[in-house]
Amino acid sequence: MLEIAGVAKDTAFNKMEANIDPFTYMTADPHIFACGDARPMPFSKSANTANSEGQYVASLVVKLLNGKSISKADWKSPHTTCYSAVGIEPIRAISVNADYAYDDGKKSFGFANASTMEDWSSDKGQAAGLQLMSWAKGLYADFFN
Repeated sequence: MLEIAGVAKDTAFNKMEANIDPFTYMTADPHIFACGDARPMPFSKSANTANSEGQYVASLVVKLLNGKSISKADWKSPHTTCYSAVGIEPIRAISVNADYAYDDGKKSFGFANASTMEDWSSDKGQAAGLQLMSWAKGLYADFFN
């Protein structure tokens, strides 16, 4: 789809990513934005990250529809929350939680405010397992409602 729309990166290895402004997700065509798995920034490829990007892009589209311009100054970090089930009966999980920041010196994005919970063998793992189920229900409700 990216190639058909003319917004794919032009290298042989990056045809599955869009050529976008990394702060506005806008392509050279002001009517086409790309986020989630189609974006080239090194953010997590998780559903939660794509969902937060989609909400950000939607806010930019609304801004444009209201006759306002968008710029790098509007950038809002996507948020990654990811739970991985590592046990069942009782359910146990590990998790990662992170935002991203742009490093002007390196001209690249990296993690900001990142934390993990990897103690799955204790009560924390069981609590994370229950959080996993609540997180999934909330994310699915946001996707499909």
